Amino acid sequence: MSSAFTLIELLVVIAIIAILAAILFPVFAQAREKARQSACLSNFKQIGLGIIQYTQDYDETYPLGGRADGVEWSTIIQPYLKNGLKGGNAPGTTESYNYSGGIFHCPSFPVDAQANQYKVRSDVFPVPQGTEFAYGTYTLADIDAPANKIGLIEGGVNGNGSPAQPDGYGYTVWSPVEWYWVSDKSATGSDPSRNFSLDSKNQFGHWGDCDFDINSGNSGWVTCNQFPRYRHNGTTNVSYLDGHVKAKPRGSLNWLNEVYIPGVFPSDIPGVFNPPPSWYPY
Repeated sequence: MSSAFTLIELLVVIAIIAILAAILFPVFAQAREKARQSACLSNFKQIGLGIIQYTQDYDETYPLGGRADGVEWSTIIQPYLKNGLKGGNAPGTTESYNYSGGIFHCPSFPVDAQANQYKVRSDVFPVPQGTEFAYGTYTLADIDAPANKIGLIEGGVNGNGSPAQPDGYGYTVWSPVEWYWVSDKSATGSDPSRNFSLDSKNQFGHWGDCDFDINSGNSGWVTCNQFPRYRHNGTTNVSYLDGHVKAKPRGSLNWLNEVYIPGVFPSDIPGVFNPPPSWYPY
């Protein structure tokens, strides 16, 4: 006499499979994201070493964040990397546009064609304003504890409204000033050396997409993409000014220890940035 599964037995098997799937699928997703994080961290390591190699060839001076002719830091250090930029025109235009690829692309970044997924800090890697620089250029010797200060981050997406760049171009740099004002709920503008953790969702509720937890950051406020994104299972990758890298869990980034550089932060430079207590640019 042949035996067969009863309906109850089949339902039990299906229920067991469903339970196992519910348990294992999140684990698989976390493992996949961990692999992506490792690839992104490897990108950071190679870029960080490329920056350090550049400084060794130029009297320990860090590269510019961008030049007046539109050349950005990622292109400036290309001779040391030879990897990562996809040149060409912006879609539907003759405008020159470098998309991020290779080691300049994070596998977890939500927009493949977004340029400037990784960003250098705007005070140490200055960008000229016309023919002038917002800040001066800096050398390794100018930096207090470069092994403790963040130089490179992974930011958010930003569709800046330009029809020539529908995938969002964003900024090539991140601004310590912006981090200071958006992150520190008690910021008064009078003490940039304030000690606080960079884990605030956002002190300005109407800029909700500047929340560090949100992967994209796509908004009308273009500077939202300057802020770190904890897209790797609640962690974000950073590279320090000496070239070493870390994966930082949310809440572990510290303004005083890892961002603020005495004598380099704009408010420490006479005539560059010295806001009144009520100042905020937006």
